[in-house]
Amino acid sequence: MGRHARRRHRLQKCMKHRDRAPWKTAKRRSVYHACERCQGSGFMRPGLRRRTIRGYNLTSDKGGEVSSSLIIAYLFLGGAGAGMLFVLSAVSFFSPSRDLDLDGSGRLQPWGSYARLYGLGYCVSLAICIVAALCLVFDMARPDAILGLIFNPNVSVVSIGAYGLGLCIALNAALAIIWLSHFRPNIMLCRIVSALAIVAACVVMSYTGLLLGIIPHAVFWQSPLIVVLFVLSSLSCGIALVVLAMMAFRLLAPFWNAARTVLLVDGVLIGVELIVLTVFIASSQQSAPEAVETLVTGDLAALFWTGLVAMGLVVPLAMELASRWKVGLDVHPCIPAVLVLIGGLCLRICIVFAA
Repeated sequence: MGRHARRRHRLQKCMKHRDRAPWKTAKRRSVYHACERCQGSGFMRPGLRRRTIRGYNLTSDKGGEVSSSLIIAYLFLGGAGAGMLFVLSAVSFFSPSRDLDLDGSGRLQPWGSYARLYGLGYCVSLAICIVAALCLVFDMARPDAILGLIFNPNVSVVSIGAYGLGLCIALNAALAIIWLSHFRPNIMLCRIVSALAIVAACVVMSYTGLLLGIIPHAVFWQSPLIVVLFVLSSLSCGIALVVLAMMAFRLLAPFWNAARTVLLVDGVLIGVELIVLTVFIASSQQSAPEAVETLVTGDLAALFWTGLVAMGLVVPLAMELASRWKVGLDVHPCIPAVLVLIGGLCLRICIVFAA
């Protein structure tokens, strides 16, 4: 058998099971073959492990460690940054004018307590969104393809999400300048930009779930409940980041009641997220039993039950209920905030690696 014939023979064998491989997956200049077991499970192990979304790598050729870490970082940071932008913009948009630091003409007072809370909070959200965008760019098969996405736009989930993330970055910067600048803009300008920021944040929070849903081979990611889960988790992480920003900038004392109120809302979000997660796992038993088994009893069971369910959902919810109903038991808001962020990261890790 000649050299080229031997090469063709090797390519026609599944690189995992060494069975006959009737399916071919094209990726640029390479062709990967999959057998029935690989195709049926919707998963391709090392050697067949490059899955793309219009140039976005979800796994790498070297076991998927680098690229999977980048996509998980993007899913977490993009959702948390957009959630923080949503929370800050929604609170500032719906807050009565009498509760803000305004002068007699309705203009913002520079470096008042509210200006520092919102302005510095938007700076934190801006930094998180920029890091998320960098993770998304470096996860692409060709990072220079981002120029083609910018100058040759097309209507797709990827392009809408990319533009939404860019809009979040721009609006974060604009709102930070509005709240922290000495130009003292009118409050109506702030409300208009905040309304645009709410829409952009909703797009990015939904996009972090839709990004996984457009992968055709991973049945576990096809459920629409993943989008609901990621949106709820992003909002919860956004509230946690706002509370931690209050503590970091020494604004927790003047806004203590506000922190307790947003954590009450966070408790409701956590309760709904726990219900949606239960329904999602139950509904995936038929469509993706291997992924559910990996989460519940397999390699990811410890992370799923300890990091996501216990630390990320049950314990923060129990703390919030205990602080509300038990006399003399007051939990510091930063403790459940940190646990919520840990749970949000564990959620992305479990969802990505389970499929």
